[in-house]
Amino acid sequence: MRDFLTVFAILLILVLSAALAVPYFIDWEAHRGEVEGVLGEALGLPVRTGGAIELRLLPTPEIMLSDVSLGESGGARLSARSVSVEVAPMPLVKGEVRVIEAALDAPVLTVRVGEDGALAVPRPRSVSAANVEIAIERLGISRGEIRVEAATGSEIARIGDIEAEVVAASLAGPWRIEGEVQGVPLRIATGVRENGGDMRLKAVLGRAAGGGLLDVDGLLKLAEGLSGRLLPGLVATVRYAEPLAGTGEPRQIMLSGAVEGDIRSLSARDLTLDVTHGEGNKDLALTGTATLDLGGRPALRASLGGRRVDLDVLRERIDDGALGLHAATVLAQLPLYLDLSLEALAIAGEEFGPLTAGLHRDGDVLALSRFDLGLPGETRIAARGEGLIPLGGPKHDISGTGSISLDSGQPLVFARALVRMGAPQSLAEALAGLPRLSASAELALDHGSIGARNIAVKAGEAEVGGAIRFMPADGSGGRPRYEAEVTASRVDIAALPQFDGLLALASGADIGLSLDARDLGLGASGGDALGRLSALVEAGSQGIVVEYLNASGFGGAQIEAQGRIDAAGGRLGATIDADRPQALAALAARFLPARAAAALTRAVADGGALRLRLEAARVDAGAPLFVKADGRIGDTEVDMGLSLPPASGVGAELEISLAAGDGAQLLGQLGFDVLPLPDGEGGRLSVSARGPSLDDMAGRFSLAAAGASLSGEGTFSFSETAPLFAGRVTMKAGDLGRLAEVLARPLLGAGALPLELTADATLGSKGLSLVNLAATAGGVPLHGRLTVDEGGRLEGAVHFERLALADVATLALGPLPMAPDGRAWSGERLGAAAPPADGVLTLTVGRLVLTPTLTLRDATLRLSLHPAGLAIDDLNGELSGGRIKTSMTMRREGSLAAISARGKLTAIPLSAIVGRRLPGTLSGDFEIGTAGESPARLVANLAGGATLSLADASISGLDPSAVSRMVAQALAADTLRPDLPAVTTALAEALDAGAWPLPQLSGPVSLSGGVLRFGPLTMPAQAGVAEGTLSGTLDLRSLTVDLRATVIAATSPKGWTGPAPQAMAVWSGPVDAPVRSLDAGSLANGLAAIGIVRELERIEAMEADARERAFHNRRLRAEREQRAREAERRAAEEARRREEEAQRQQELQRREDQRRLEELLREESQRQQAPVPSETPFRLQPQSQEGRGPTQLQLPAIHRLPEFEPDGAGATAVSPMGGSDASPRAPTAPAVRAPPPQGGPLDIRPTAR
Repeated sequence: MRDFLTVFAILLILVLSAALAVPYFIDWEAHRGEVEGVLGEALGLPVRTGGAIELRLLPTPEIMLSDVSLGESGGARLSARSVSVEVAPMPLVKGEVRVIEAALDAPVLTVRVGEDGALAVPRPRSVSAANVEIAIERLGISRGEIRVEAATGSEIARIGDIEAEVVAASLAGPWRIEGEVQGVPLRIATGVRENGGDMRLKAVLGRAAGGGLLDVDGLLKLAEGLSGRLLPGLVATVRYAEPLAGTGEPRQIMLSGAVEGDIRSLSARDLTLDVTHGEGNKDLALTGTATLDLGGRPALRASLGGRRVDLDVLRERIDDGALGLHAATVLAQLPLYLDLSLEALAIAGEEFGPLTAGLHRDGDVLALSRFDLGLPGETRIAARGEGLIPLGGPKHDISGTGSISLDSGQPLVFARALVRMGAPQSLAEALAGLPRLSASAELALDHGSIGARNIAVKAGEAEVGGAIRFMPADGSGGRPRYEAEVTASRVDIAALPQFDGLLALASGADIGLSLDARDLGLGASGGDALGRLSALVEAGSQGIVVEYLNASGFGGAQIEAQGRIDAAGGRLGATIDADRPQALAALAARFLPARAAAALTRAVADGGALRLRLEAARVDAGAPLFVKADGRIGDTEVDMGLSLPPASGVGAELEISLAAGDGAQLLGQLGFDVLPLPDGEGGRLSVSARGPSLDDMAGRFSLAAAGASLSGEGTFSFSETAPLFAGRVTMKAGDLGRLAEVLARPLLGAGALPLELTADATLGSKGLSLVNLAATAGGVPLHGRLTVDEGGRLEGAVHFERLALADVATLALGPLPMAPDGRAWSGERLGAAAPPADGVLTLTVGRLVLTPTLTLRDATLRLSLHPAGLAIDDLNGELSGGRIKTSMTMRREGSLAAISARGKLTAIPLSAIVGRRLPGTLSGDFEIGTAGESPARLVANLAGGATLSLADASISGLDPSAVSRMVAQALAADTLRPDLPAVTTALAEALDAGAWPLPQLSGPVSLSGGVLRFGPLTMPAQAGVAEGTLSGTLDLRSLTVDLRATVIAATSPKGWTGPAPQAMAVWSGPVDAPVRSLDAGSLANGLAAIGIVRELERIEAMEADARERAFHNRRLRAEREQRAREAERRAAEEARRREEEAQRQQELQRREDQRRLEELLREESQRQQAPVPSETPFRLQPQSQEGRGPTQLQLPAIHRLPEFEPDGAGATAVSPMGGSDASPRAPTAPAVRAPPPQGGPLDIRPTAR
């Protein structure tokens, strides 16, 4: 047995050694056909190899092949650059294959889709091979690829860059695949394939964090078709989510739906497309259906709808580049057919809708089959079109054609919505009066050129038609070109939007314009302003050609222009003749820049006729261009000559002369705001300048009008970047008031105000600047700088030696009426408000006059002007050693003026305020305001409040000890005289002896109705002398004061009753001269009370003896009455005893009667027992009560006190000892009254107790 085992072991070792070593010594490539045949039979598929073949048996069977192909050539097949398969040996014994490790390098799986949608894949053809149980523990795929081909062999789709690991319990599932497809993570898990071919499927493609995530959960149907083909299908719920980039709350796009279909077509129902942010808040919510056609050329068809979409939110994300979706990259490769419907669309805060649109995109071709959008104001816009839009190409390569139409039932509402979205305000003004608006045009876009033809616009009665085209520069140094052919009828030019910058459009571009406009209107000008305008104009870099330009009508105007001027020379002439040029100016203003339009409008504002001849000519290319204009504008004669050098020229000349019979009219034509005041002096403007070009000239100008003259010398330039004038200017006026009145800014006061001014001036597109300004106005010097920008806004810093605050107030309130004699303020209504001004000025003033009596020194302030008024900020100055710092505003609202102020006072001497010598200073904060139509009403309506304090002050004529001293003197006199005149006179003399010191006194102050009120304030107490209060009013309406001071003595004199002695001093009357009066009524009353007390004390002393005697008399009488009452008491006691005895006797009698009755009853009972004759009846007789009269009723005595009787009157007085004064030793017994007889009438009398 041992030898057998040894031999078996040797044989086994030899077999194993052979299995391990032999494969390495066999040239398997020499047996390639046999190997391919064996593998093909095992797999049931044709197998072809073209590379190395390696095989090993131990430790586990493994085969490695290169350049392998499984399947029919030209059909469904699987090829790989290399294949390695390692299987477990033991399952092979049972006829099973368990792949332990397999690897496919660069595999390519090719499948074919038939006409019926069947899918041909490499599958085993033999039944034995198909029934082999195959399990895969790990299959690695690198650089894999799947190709989908049509039955004809043409490629439909390709999916590459597949890196994955595959695990399968069997070929029927379940399968688990994990890896990446083109860098995108992929996870697939299936169930076991059921008999019907259904297999549960769960697939996830993408990443949850970053990029998109596609989730498929459902059934994969793999039904068997003809010829071993598969009929794949899918019923699943598909969800796709992708985060959107950007700041703020996290946002994402979500797509979900129920998908069903096969390899030819997939349809989605219950499709939802949402863009959310935060915790499920939706920015976009669309629902609908979609179909993805996979047969032939794939295409996507979708129909989506929603209730409301806010494009502002979506546009924000698009602008941030947040819509670069991964899914969009895939969908961009598919033809798209989209139907979209929305109930509402929000754009720039405006609500539009509904919207319906049909869109078709196929590659670079984009077609808009329909677009219909509802807009505000019963407006609808519709569009159709088709274009070529290269994906990722330059914008100028876009081309296409289309049409657009608009119809609005309420153009004003529609225009207002557009204005709120950023359109110019002039658009709403132009559409304000239109009853209806309709417009249509055919559009064309061709590689940068834009054209519109068959334009038809109808707005009310107005109609506009024609064609417009824009051609960009060709890139070879050419210029862009605009061409327009316009016809118009019944157009109201005044209602058109302002054509600002229309001339600037020609800068850098060539323009060709053909215009024929009939029955043009000018707003409210009426039928007289209707006119016709026709023109054919070419303008470009070579010059300008006016074939014809005719304008007629427009209030009787006639304009004709014709000619040509180019580099070779030529002539262009024009005549303007208008009796009423305002309409013509309004027409020109629609096409001129705003500044030129405003200047033209002002030049013809006076209503005078316009007669001008214009001529521009050049002899040849080397000659200068001469421009001449002469004629009249109203009463102003115009003569202007301009010589412009050619390109090789050396100089330009400009001469302008304007002469007017009315200087105010000339100023108005030059752009100043003036009043139509006659000026017999006339006006004249002359300008003379020369230089190399219009941009560099030197010369002088002079202007004389309204009694003033302005001249200057410096440089002139008509360049947009250089100032129009820069140089030294001088201004002189014999009376500045005359010029100010013409300029609608009359000055205060009367008399002439001469002015001399010099400055370095700069006038340009940014306005007027005056530096190194030095002037003398009315003898008061001033200097500084001023700038006025193009909008009329002032800015600067000026120093005045003297300035009145009232003059500053006129800038906002207009001229202030002067108060008549005898009145503090004028009741005359304020005049017209000053013209509005805007700007900020910093002023320093040597002496700033606040009121005729208050003047600040070294004052500084910041003056802010605005159209409604002005504001004075940080007004700071010295007032007699103190300081005032305040801010105030002044404004006009029609005829009403309003003023408000707040500020701070610091140590202002009282003498500076009241105008007379008063010690002390005033400090505090205040805030006031008022409104009114006249200076008097402004003062009467003053209201506000303040907190003020006095320091180091005193009140003269208010001696603190005056009250105590006067009272003491009055009481020390032999004869007290409490009458009021005497007391007042004595008090006045005492008060005048000193003053009440006020080292510090503060309190609130109120201002209402023009009356300033304060107090009562407690004045500093004078220790042991007096206390006091102070209150008062200051009536600003009449400038009168009412000051009341109360002085209260610290102690009261002996015998003083009530409050301590006090008196009141009242100062009333004008502020500068108040009169003192005294209220000493309480002192007089107090002194009178003391006098009365003294008299009463004397009377009481005289009456004391009389009261003592009366007291003794009362005591004697009381004792006498006491004895009488005792006697009555004893009598009453005796009567009671007799009554009780009578009652006792009556009770005894009753008992006796009872006893006798009982005896009689017994006897009767006994007689009844014996026979008694019936004729002798028994009768009970009551006992007679004779002899018993009525008992007298005794009542208690009623005590009566003795009445006081004077000596000698009435009864004898009772002494305190009980006797009378007459006989004190013989007391009198009280008289005893006998009881009334029994049986008499009822007697009620008092009895003694």
